[in-house]
Amino acid sequence: MVVEKTLLEGIEELRKYYGEASVFGATEEFRITDVEAYSSGSLNLDDAIGIGGWPEGRVVMLSGIESSGKSLLALMAIKEIQKQGGCAVYFDAEQTYTTSWGERLGVDNDRLVLSQTSDAKEVFELIVGKPKNKKRSKAIPGMLTPGSKLLAAGLKAIVIDSTNSLIPPMEATAEVGSANIALMARFLSQELKRVTPLLKKAGVTLFCIMQARENPGQMYGDSITVSGGRALKHAASLWVDLGIIGGSKIHPGKDGDPLEQDTDEPPIGHKIRAKIRKNKVAPPFRKAEYTIYYQKGIDVRPELAEQALKRGIIERISSKIYGYSGFPDGKLNGMSNVEAAIATDRKLARRILAEVKAHRDTNGSILTQEDNTVDDLMALEDYEKEVIDEVLDTSGGSTLKPDVEPDVDLDTLSKAQLLDLAKVKGLTGITLLNKEELTKKIQEAI
Repeated sequence: MVVEKTLLEGIEELRKYYGEASVFGATEEFRITDVEAYSSGSLNLDDAIGIGGWPEGRVVMLSGIESSGKSLLALMAIKEIQKQGGCAVYFDAEQTYTTSWGERLGVDNDRLVLSQTSDAKEVFELIVGKPKNKKRSKAIPGMLTPGSKLLAAGLKAIVIDSTNSLIPPMEATAEVGSANIALMARFLSQELKRVTPLLKKAGVTLFCIMQARENPGQMYGDSITVSGGRALKHAASLWVDLGIIGGSKIHPGKDGDPLEQDTDEPPIGHKIRAKIRKNKVAPPFRKAEYTIYYQKGIDVRPELAEQALKRGIIERISSKIYGYSGFPDGKLNGMSNVEAAIATDRKLARRILAEVKAHRDTNGSILTQEDNTVDDLMALEDYEKEVIDEVLDTSGGSTLKPDVEPDVDLDTLSKAQLLDLAKVKGLTGITLLNKEELTKKIQEAI
């Protein structure tokens, strides 16, 4: 086509003056492809994110109140990366990381680069490097500089724990107690512009952990907010807000029985609710719940029954009977028994987990698949509207077509649609009728 030919000529003209990589067509060999992802450690959270886990080459923001598992979730991401042969960098600005805790969570400390600096400027210089200036004749490379040794070693994630603990340059030189407004917000606004393009090119995920703050001036709604301005919110491709589910603390089992908790003992874990506040790789505003243990990390076993049922691995034979080849007699009565069997039988849990992951790798996120049915739902709504239009004279008000029997099977209509038809016909005392009685009344009226 003439338009396509002219478009290609325009692209070539711009490349001539601005370079080969300045502009390109979306179908060329270096086109922008789908985002690669790796697991968060939680099957439910992977589905809520929509692409099967954390996106590579993007900024991820983790926020939440204390003890909501922000650092734990970041370390679980490092664990998943290391399983694939990659390595990670952890900026421990809060000075709380210990190698023993990391080992208990499954982190390989030999493939983890640790820094405990709290200087915000130094942190970002380590990440992006230092440019040359009057004092430096050449630039100093950083972690994300193309060709760096860390990238060659398989760097896939950088964690800043937390951005609230970083000290921006102006705050470092100011007197204690002085009113310095939005120092971190202004600092991040500049530095994130340098970081995001390098993350994309290197395929490295930057996790920024944000502590929750109380907004004293807010009288209505949720007063919990995060500091640091809006720069990080805009730069992040994914924002996950974490909270603790009330009354979900997990205590050790009595006499070794994990199903009967001993509430006299200190809790060993609790449940987390994650809300996707922003998502640029899949639809946002989804929620996920998962269980964490303080000394072990995320426990996927409570999620397995739900995931396996969604994906058809465990079949719902009847309202309370669930079937699976690994169950005793091939079936169990009640979802509570299914969850108990998975929680107590490690071999069964590993088998179902392998099948769930295989199904996810083949078919993707369950929630993503549900999103693809929107067109089907719209087509169904159009069909129902056509059925109603055959019965109702929409052009002349809500009246039945006079002396014409509707060419529609009333059995195919829902009770709500039947009620609408009955009201149009002038029938009364029909609200408490069941669907069969309502259909009969309408047939008699017609």
